[in-house]
Amino acid sequence: PWPVVRAEEIADAMEHRVHFLDDTKGRTQACLSEMAGIETGMGIHKVSLAPHTESTVLHSHVGESEWLYILSGSATLRLARSVGDVEDLRPGPEGGVHVEETVLHAGDYAGFPAGNPKERWAHSLRAGDEPCEYLLGGER
Repeated sequence: PWPVVRAEEIADAMEHRVHFLDDTKGRTQACLSEMAGIETGMGIHKVSLAPHTESTVLHSHVGESEWLYILSGSATLRLARSVGDVEDLRPGPEGGVHVEETVLHAGDYAGFPAGNPKERWAHSLRAGDEPCEYLLGGER
């Protein structure tokens, strides 16, 4: 593929995806790295969140680091540390995990290193009153 991906192509490629564990969470996205022919090593997505929509369930990764960079709008980043020696963090409705929240604005960046469950951050993102657009990337 041609290594340049035009804004119009990205807009046309945007598709809505619902989270497989919770269909109330989802986002509209296009995989920029695949569009440019990068199919191994890393994935970079342009993502759009509708107002008051949460992107995914609270989660962390054992083997892949992940990052996000806010392009426009704002969103609440939900963060939690693992409370046990587990491979992934998926707290139940009863709680058991202390969740911190911080608002991210255009130009803000957040990174989530993979690794030890007791050292990595579980995370999810929820748009505010306006749509939020961001870049999401990580290892594959």
